[in-house]
Amino acid sequence: MSDLEAPAGWALLRPWWPAGATWQWHRLGMGSVLPYSLPALEAVAVARAVPQRQAEFAAGRWCARQALQALGVAPQPVPAGADRAPVWPAGVVGTISHDGGWCVAGVARCPPWRGLGIDVERVERFGVGLETTVCTPFEVQRHLQPCAASERRDALARIFSFKEAAFKALYTSAQQWIDFQDAELLELPAGDCGPTLLRLLRPVAAWPAGQPLAGAVALAQGRVVSLLALPGA
Repeated sequence: MSDLEAPAGWALLRPWWPAGATWQWHRLGMGSVLPYSLPALEAVAVARAVPQRQAEFAAGRWCARQALQALGVAPQPVPAGADRAPVWPAGVVGTISHDGGWCVAGVARCPPWRGLGIDVERVERFGVGLETTVCTPFEVQRHLQPCAASERRDALARIFSFKEAAFKALYTSAQQWIDFQDAELLELPAGDCGPTLLRLLRPVAAWPAGQPLAGAVALAQGRVVSLLALPGA
């Protein structure tokens, strides 16, 4: 997959792409047609969903299938479990995200990776009303209050997106849902792209409270892309 087939922020994250992982992006809408029909094991998850949700789900599963094939895994359904999370083939960790404009899936072998998380978000959807839901008091003071009014939405979107990527990566091993108040970002890149550090505020499976998790986040052309991979023990 070339960088031209993904949002601009994805190419900026290249230094943080986890070794051996494979990725597939797909642009939603704009007359795009997927050469893919959901098998029954996948389709049941969105049987009662509205057409837009069905289209996003199908795009995610198509991306997952392409990424698995690039990893050397035979094409197979990726059903949704009882918790609605994707059920990946044995020996594989994966992640799916979409924002209404783009869809992406990534997969990697397990080991060496314990979890993989990616998130893509449109900055325009974030407003002041989300700050107390998404951010801890520390994050508001450290990352939002120093911002000019024109930059505050960008910072909030980056915090939200990186937490989403981290929670997806953790869920693979922990099988626990994590709240936005259960973790906080210690660092955000000063520029549009760079490394990001998150601290857990409560134990999550094998990860104790205070555990730092490192990844990266990029902001480009009104869209945030965040990435985090958890190495094996």
